Amino acid sequence: MNIHNLNNDQEVLKKIEQACDEISTYIASKSNRNVRTLSIIAALRTIRERLLRIQDLIKIEKYNLAFIGKIGVGKTTAICHLFNLILNQKKIIKEDDENREIQSVKEILSTASGRTTICEVVIRANNQISLEIDPYSEEEVQESIKVFCALV
Repeated sequence: MNIHNLNNDQEVLKKIEQACDEISTYIASKSNRNVRTLSIIAALRTIRERLLRIQDLIKIEKYNLAFIGKIGVGKTTAICHLFNLILNQKKIIKEDDENREIQSVKEILSTASGRTTICEVVIRANNQISLEIDPYSEEEVQESIKVFCALV
């Protein structure tokens, strides 16, 4: 099943439902429950549970994500890759009198030094490419973290 080629949430939800049905059918069809079959069934049940959680998440219209962690652990890199904020680049490297072309990826938000996104980054779907950064005071950030921790 190739999720990447699906056009909208409804198609994804349909594929998830089909996969869950296939897993349930497979589990029901296994009358011979040896150790190997039981481990496969356990793995399939875990996959089915994850798919059902994903199904619930897809139905949510709007998300607020918070990436919290130490400086330089990859929060900005994760944001860039999640939202395809990357540039594919070609580099020419000279090796033993020969030129070799290497493909590399550069994250649009990255500064390669940490401390890139020290304020809220808002990413919205739009016809134009834009990036909007709303600065927050340290007190506002601390209050947001307190609220977030109280909810978890």
